[in-house]
Formats: sequence, structure tokens, C-alpha cells
Amino acid sequence: MFDQAVSAWQAEPRDGEAVDALLETIVRPDPAVAVDQARAHLAAADDAVRGVAWQLLGIAAQLGDEHVHHDVAGLAIAAYAGEECADVLEGIAWALGGAGEARGVPALIALSGCADASLRIKVAAALPSAMSDPPEEAGVAALIRLTTDPDQEVRNWATFALGRQTAADSAAVRAALWARIDDPYGEARDEAVVGLAYRGERAVLPVLAGLLARPIAGDVLFEAAALLGDPSLLAVLREFDVTDDQVRAAVAACDPQERARRDRLDAELREAVAVRLSAAEVALRPMWGSTERELRVTVGGHESWYDADSLLRRASGDPQHAARLVRADLGSA
Repeated sequence: MFDQAVSAWQAEPRDGEAVDALLETIVRPDPAVAVDQARAHLAAADDAVRGVAWQLLGIAAQLGDEHVHHDVAGLAIAAYAGEECADVLEGIAWALGGAGEARGVPALIALSGCADASLRIKVAAALPSAMSDPPEEAGVAALIRLTTDPDQEVRNWATFALGRQTAADSAAVRAALWARIDDPYGEARDEAVVGLAYRGERAVLPVLAGLLARPIAGDVLFEAAALLGDPSLLAVLREFDVTDDQVRAAVAACDPQERARRDRLDAELREAVAVRLSAAEVALRPMWGSTERELRVTVGGHESWYDADSLLRRASGDPQHAARLVRADLGSA
């Protein structure tokens, strides 16, 4: 299967789906064994063999445990400086993102200065996963630099990573996002708008309203509207198809009556769970990277999470029934 993956890698055009399908078949029985198989090919003279080996390591990192993450990160850190093939370096960057270890951040920062735009995109996508919480200043600084990249897709991915994939918030982060508000590439501009909305930057409201007034609006703009929840956006939002889930969520968030109803349900849900689980710590808060709210229940050091909307739907909108479901879930666990 590895040899077949190499053949698919060498095909013109490259059959990426076939490569990934074959490699995932190798990884699933035991990611640690897949790491050992890939390790045997990392010094191959053929770029395609090394490229497939790193693709295999990236998939192993995604599907493996912390021991696999540790091994993959170590291999990538040892290899990146001596590698010259851009395709192989893309695999190394992807593997570092999959491993998700902070010690990989310096390697990704080094790769962020490479001439190949596709590699810089992979770096922008990988950095948020590798950075710890809170994110390292050096990693954030690298993403900020990439938001000014001459390549539009690099700017787009870096703005997405900075704005939505990390919780970094500083004057420099907000300035970087504001700098993309007039980006000639619409996707990067829209990512800047939603990134500012995630940080509660209400000064972006006029920009958002103007973009929503256009006949076609990017999906992330409805997410930004839902995050800001401002009634001034209601009229322009209702010009779109309100049966669409994203539009409906934005309208609900901006409607004062609907927001009050949701806040009341949230308070009742939090209180009902706390009553039924008197020894538990119960919190209900917005989820970073989403317009959804997270119900977190901690009992005896064990944490359980629920999407508040999904939980209430399971309970037909009844907070008391939802609390009983939580109690039953934790009791069976």
C-alpha cells in the first residue's frame, strides 16, 4: 500500500485522495506501527518516497495518541532543516500541526520564511495546533507576518488561523486583523471581520453591515453577525434566506427578544443541572471558535461538555428535562 501511495503521489496530476486513503488504511490498525514504517523511508533519495512518508506521519499524528505525537514531532524537528524539497517540507509542516506539540513551533516559524507559497499556507494552518494555550508570542508574531504575505491564499489562511483558530488577543493581533479589512482578496477580508467579531470588536459593525448589504455575502459574515448580536444588523440579515441555518442563527442572535429567551433558557439550564448534581461545578459559556455555547459539568475532577443548543433540542426545549438527561448521562458514565 505504501508503494501504491508513492505511485499515486507521482501521478500527473497528483491523486491526493488516493494517497490519503491508502495511508489511512496503513495507519488505522496501529498508528505507532505506521510511524515505524514511515521512519524507514525518511532518508530515501526519492522525493516522492520521503513525501509519502511524511504524509503517513501526518495521518498517524492525527489518529494517534500522545506517544505518537511525541515521536512525530521529534522526527519533524530533526528533519526540517536538512530538507530541500518543498513538497516534503509541506508534509513536515502538516505533521507538526498534527502532532500539536509546542516544541514544533520554532520549526514552523523557520518554515514560514520559505519561498514556496504552498508551504507557507501549510505553516499557517499548522501553527495554531502546535501553539499551546495561551499561544506563544513567537507563533502569534509569525501568523501576523503571514497575514501580510504577497500571496492571497497565504494571507487568507493566516488571517483565518490568527482570527479564529487561536484565542490570541492583543493590540498587535487586532491591528493585524484591521489591516486586512480592505484586503483585495475577499476571503481574507471576511476572515478579518469574523476574527474581530470573535474579539468583541464592535467597531467592525459598519464594515460588516456594508458587506452584508451586498447581494452575495460570505458564510463567515453570518457567523460574525451572530457573534456580535447587534439589532442594527437585523434588517439586512432578513434580506437573505432565513431558512438557511447560518442566516437563521445570525437573526436569532441579533433579535433582542430571541436573545433574552436564550439567556433565560441558559440560566434555567445551568440552575437545573446544579440542583440535580449538587456536588458538581456547572458553567455555561460561549465556545471559542464557534457561536455555540458550552455547558461544562465537573464532578470529582471529571469534566463533561455539552453543546447547550443540542442538549436543549434533545430535551424538546425544556431545561428541566435537559438537566435530567445530563444527570442520566453522568450516572451511566
